[in-house]
Amino acid sequence: MPPRYSREIEQPIVMGDSLKDQFRTSPCEASCPAGNPIQKMQSLVEKGRFGEALRYLRARNPFPGVTGRVCPHFCQAKCNRDRLEGCVNTRALERAAYDYAPKGIEPFTRAPETGKHVAVVGGGPAGMTAAYFLSLLGHDVTVYESGPVLGGIPRYAVPDFRLPRDVVDREIGWILETGVRACVNVTVGKDISFAELRASSDAVVVATGTPKENALPIPNAECGLKAVEFLRKAALGQRPDVGRTVVIMGGGG
Repeated sequence: MPPRYSREIEQPIVMGDSLKDQFRTSPCEASCPAGNPIQKMQSLVEKGRFGEALRYLRARNPFPGVTGRVCPHFCQAKCNRDRLEGCVNTRALERAAYDYAPKGIEPFTRAPETGKHVAVVGGGPAGMTAAYFLSLLGHDVTVYESGPVLGGIPRYAVPDFRLPRDVVDREIGWILETGVRACVNVTVGKDISFAELRASSDAVVVATGTPKENALPIPNAECGLKAVEFLRKAALGQRPDVGRTVVIMGGGG
């Protein structure tokens, strides 16, 4: 039997044996870390079926609204059309699927309860993605986040003009609607020990991200305010003390 392309899939599937029939055959999908069904999404958007496109995306990635705006789009660098007129703007199509889909998207059916409990340490994209799929598979899931809000880097380190907060909040809400519980302002190792989590859970997923930034290899670099720290405080409504004259090292985002 020849390999199947994702555009031939007839229904979005989160997990199941039928996924084994869909081998990686297109370079764009092969290079997508999230495993998005890019061909299927593109074909549905072309027909104006944005709601269906979004549903297929959410079967593999709970953050299509986020990745449709700030994903590094490795898929586009591998696009077959790039050697002709230019790559397909897959990231923009993913964003269109999120933006133009009807508001009431049917949730996926949750698998029967397994009786297993999983603790997830970290409420950023990795932790919430793990919680999303674990919950859909029927497990009881609790997320422990040291900060006051869920979402991690997309929530507090990407400026609002690039990634509106309501997009992150909406997709976090979709994850919580699957039955995931969240404990914010709880630091594992301080407010609760890892040993306690391990004893009360069947499994623990550690998805703490990169809470510490690299420092510049120059004298007195520690005296400066790091970018992510500044953005985090600003996003949380705090007013970082930077003085009246500011020097910014770096010309990135």
